[in-house]
Amino acid sequence: MKAKRALWDRLTVLLTLLLGLFLALVCFVLSPFIKQLLPVALVLAALSGAGLLVLWWYAWLSMSPSARAGWRALKCVRKAFYTWSRAQGITVERVEHLATFEAWDTRTVIFVFFKTNSELQRLRTDGGLEKIEQWYRQQLTDAHYPSEKWWPQFAFDSHENVVTNFQGNYFYRLRA
Repeated sequence: MKAKRALWDRLTVLLTLLLGLFLALVCFVLSPFIKQLLPVALVLAALSGAGLLVLWWYAWLSMSPSARAGWRALKCVRKAFYTWSRAQGITVERVEHLATFEAWDTRTVIFVFFKTNSELQRLRTDGGLEKIEQWYRQQLTDAHYPSEKWWPQFAFDSHENVVTNFQGNYFYRLRA
């Protein structure tokens, strides 16, 4: 399966590069006006689709296997968490993961944002946050998250707090 995935990744990059070169060649042949802008067109084509795809592919290949497993597990569990929380009657506004999967940073923070401060407080008093944390940890274990290297920590907040104290910007909240 991994070999097929690696082959598919390489073919995707190759096809994207070939498509970019083909489009640049078509522009070069069709119009004398575009001939003057060919270097710009090539740079833009490389920076847009093909360049970004190559950068993504390189970053993915340079990750360690445990880092890949970590990101896959986080992504998989996030999707399942939205479904589970709806079934439990918990309104989750957003879930964010803060992780580097580097040797120098052994923490992963999972931020769970609820709609209002009152809902956050209700879950805090009735033990709902502990239930969420326990469920999330179990799902991460089932999804082969490398918790022996990067132990997940949880932070609970509300969208209302982000709007009030962080100008509605989740990036500011994650940095706090």
